[in-house]
Amino acid sequence: MKQLINILLIVLFSVSIGLSAESVLVSKKVDSPLKVDGIVESVWDGIDGIEVEVSKMPEAITLKNRELQDGKWLTLWNKDSQQENTVVTLKSAHTETEIFFLAEWPDKTNDNEHKTYHWDKEKEEYVSGKEREDRFVFTFSISGDFEACMISSNEQTNDVWHWKAFRTNHVGIAHDKSHIITLTKPAMIAGKHFLPDGKPVYILRPSDGGSSPYKMISHFNGKEFDELEYMGADDIPAYEVFIPDNQDAADVKAKGVWNDAKWTLEAGRRLKTGFEETDVQFELNSEVPMAIATFDHSGDNLHLLSEKIILKVE
Repeated sequence: MKQLINILLIVLFSVSIGLSAESVLVSKKVDSPLKVDGIVESVWDGIDGIEVEVSKMPEAITLKNRELQDGKWLTLWNKDSQQENTVVTLKSAHTETEIFFLAEWPDKTNDNEHKTYHWDKEKEEYVSGKEREDRFVFTFSISGDFEACMISSNEQTNDVWHWKAFRTNHVGIAHDKSHIITLTKPAMIAGKHFLPDGKPVYILRPSDGGSSPYKMISHFNGKEFDELEYMGADDIPAYEVFIPDNQDAADVKAKGVWNDAKWTLEAGRRLKTGFEETDVQFELNSEVPMAIATFDHSGDNLHLLSEKIILKVE
């Protein structure tokens, strides 16, 4: 009997460790800033990283939204994800004033176009293509009880660095935004999703500084773009990309390189930006809850996301 009790205690202790364990990413101090270009510098070789699994949206959330959503949201939730769980290698480094991240993950295809317009000779008009860019997201807690999954009963505000293989990569930044997650319906337009128990959760995703680094194409070949007029090319990018003038919208550098069925992404920013409502302010000798997500030629809902990670800035 005593032996059985000891075995049960060991099992319970092991389970408790497994349930409480969190991935810890240590940001190592380096002397000089790193170049954010997607090319791995030798300094990264001396920095320990972690392996982070990214997984599909919890099935209970997916099923409940397929049951309760309507309109465009139901269409999005009903799309089957072609992605399989994968592993991201993640590293971080910092100087006295800046912080940097390196993420590497497998991806068989280089999807670096997004909804390209294609001329349809029969319809005599440009139609939006099925291209969807690869993407990567860093999410950092600003306030509230952090949960890696956005569809959460935990009300929270998070700093989001959204790298996009077409819409931001060409200009070397990330789309810097906030995610505000609330259980109370806000006055402004917000995404409405459902928790496994059927209760709604609302997600606001404002761009920092009110500016995103891209907009729908307005001109091509010196002329105003018209979907019903042939503009001299069969294929036309659907977006114009640029670096916003607003510093709050352009302070995250990010560059990805795809090679040999793998993405290598570097990102960096000042530790403190001064925009406390929209940016996490990294402190030396501190811990910040964070998470990551990958998008492989997929839409907003059916992507892969990690569990909570603790970033230690030492």
